[in-house]
Amino acid sequence: MKGSGAVSWQTRPMAPRIGLTTWRRELATSVHPRNDLFTLSATYVTAVERAGGIPLLLPFADDTTAGDLVEALDGLVVTGGRDVDPANYGHENTRSFAPDAAADASDLAIVRAALAARLPTLYICRGVQILNVALGGTLHQHMIGDSDAHPRLPRTDDAEADATARWAFRHRVTATAGSELATVFDDTSIDTNSAHHQALDAIAPGLTVTGRTADGHVEAVEMEGQPLIAVQWHPERQLDDGHDVLFEWVVARAGGPT
Repeated sequence: MKGSGAVSWQTRPMAPRIGLTTWRRELATSVHPRNDLFTLSATYVTAVERAGGIPLLLPFADDTTAGDLVEALDGLVVTGGRDVDPANYGHENTRSFAPDAAADASDLAIVRAALAARLPTLYICRGVQILNVALGGTLHQHMIGDSDAHPRLPRTDDAEADATARWAFRHRVTATAGSELATVFDDTSIDTNSAHHQALDAIAPGLTVTGRTADGHVEAVEMEGQPLIAVQWHPERQLDDGHDVLFEWVVARAGGPT
């Protein structure tokens, strides 16, 4: 109503729009036993909302549409998911599990568009691997069981208990002093979960390693001139342990509250 002092939606400041890459898979629903769906864990949505952003789930893209998607966003989170197909970096598949060529193509296109636009981006788990591959790096195809920092966790007949144990496991990541990662956490020692099967191997040109575990595996990278932080763990599952700061960082860099 005019004169009421109310702010209409047309003039109300909008919170930053944060894109979230999704998984495409067939799931049973009430309308079809194999419904083709774009899906994502609600933990990512919650993390962005808690940080003050508007989460937007993204469909798959290609080189002709990724730029338009990125242009509609203020920030981006490249989420976790399946193993990256080694064919994307010129290797044979020796230990990679169930890669998805369509997901790889979409994520690579979105990442390249985000880099071209210098879009503030948080890369998570598969996300850091896709970033490395997009820029010319390679991956370890199977690093579980390499060391105490990346042990082979028990598998039993109780899938729920196994999942609980997997997400409860912690190892320590040492962040480079002065890096964006260390600044965001205000610490160079970060306890993180570990639920990844692959890891960064040859680091792509332009990326700087800013976090490692005691066994030497890369857990975080950054890139000079790009507003990005890329981590190998899942901060969306440690929000109450202080890892919400990573989502606050991307929302702030996207134009949100500081």
